[in-house]
Amino acid sequence: MKRHILYAVLPLITILLLFVTAATCSFCGIQLDTNTSGQADSGSEHKTENNASEPVHVQDTETDESDHANGEDSADENTSVDEEHLQENDDSSVENDNDNADEPEADQSADDEEQVDIIEEIVIGVVNNETGCINTGSTSGDAAYTEYIFIGDSTDGGSVAGFLSFDITGLEGLEIVSAALNMHINEEIGDDLSFLGYLRIGAIQYGTGTLKLSDGNIPAELLIQLPNHTTNIRYGDSSLADELQKNINALNERLQFKIWWSNPGSNDDNDADGLKYMKEDVWLTIQIIE
Repeated sequence: MKRHILYAVLPLITILLLFVTAATCSFCGIQLDTNTSGQADSGSEHKTENNASEPVHVQDTETDESDHANGEDSADENTSVDEEHLQENDDSSVENDNDNADEPEADQSADDEEQVDIIEEIVIGVVNNETGCINTGSTSGDAAYTEYIFIGDSTDGGSVAGFLSFDITGLEGLEIVSAALNMHINEEIGDDLSFLGYLRIGAIQYGTGTLKLSDGNIPAELLIQLPNHTTNIRYGDSSLADELQKNINALNERLQFKIWWSNPGSNDDNDADGLKYMKEDVWLTIQIIE
């Protein structure tokens, strides 16, 4: 009997236990859900925090990559700018080279213009019969000589002056750059010429034809005065070039000179004293512009 009662009660107890268990599980499930939710929330918060930090890290990475990309772009831009700058420099260099290439032509043109005027040197000798010396004041009579040129005193106490004549008809219309009178001494006669004073050269016009005594009366215009000890003469001052140009412009046929001492006369020693020149040793050197 007791066993039957036990068998009858056991199911009830079992049902009651199941009910209690179900209720307890229900409550536990709620509690568990709450805890789980809290854990989940905590996990979510943790995950959110982690996720929040991770995007920052990702953002930093993206920023770095962006900066890197921008740096590359900037480098590319700088490279592009540098290439353009180099290109401009290259273009400038080409232009400068082209400009420099043109400069020699300009210089050459300037040189050509400067070389338009050509200087030529001309040498002119004396006119033979118009060149010589005239002796005045001598006891044996005055006379003109054309064998040579002598400047000094004569054996008979006369004073002797030299005369030079050059044919300049071939210089008509030319421009004179310079001129020089050259006289190479043939002989210095006498021991002491100091009494004669200075040697003078002057411009004169006595015309064409054989030298004659009356030509000595024509006054000369002083061009230069040389020391007493002068022997070889080279007179090339601008005054000579000016005199030559003046005669060319005036269409004169001759350029003529008189040479004399500043103290004409004699020392009365019955000997000649002075300077002797042969006509072939006298010439003009002239530079002209064609």
